[in-house]
Amino acid sequence: MRIVLASLVAVAAVVVSQPALAAPAPWCAKLSLGEDYIAERCEYKTFEACLQVIAGQGPSFCVQNPAYNPNAAPEPRARRKAQPQTR
Repeated sequence: MRIVLASLVAVAAVVVSQPALAAPAPWCAKLSLGEDYIAERCEYKTFEACLQVIAGQGPSFCVQNPAYNPNAAPEPRARRKAQPQTR
């Protein structure tokens, strides 16, 4: 029981520490974190990469990301403002 609880805490910590606005990817990992709670992480470029993440995570699985659009233009990066030079 302690091993299961420790595993769930570790997975939850990884899920929470990931940035929420990651670039969309074609594969999602659905991670079971306990009774009626599933975390979804859609950041995997290949099915194999997703499978590596869910290995040993209990009843977790990989699905195609329904929101993924391979033809969507990437979001532009924010430009830095030039710092005034002082001499």
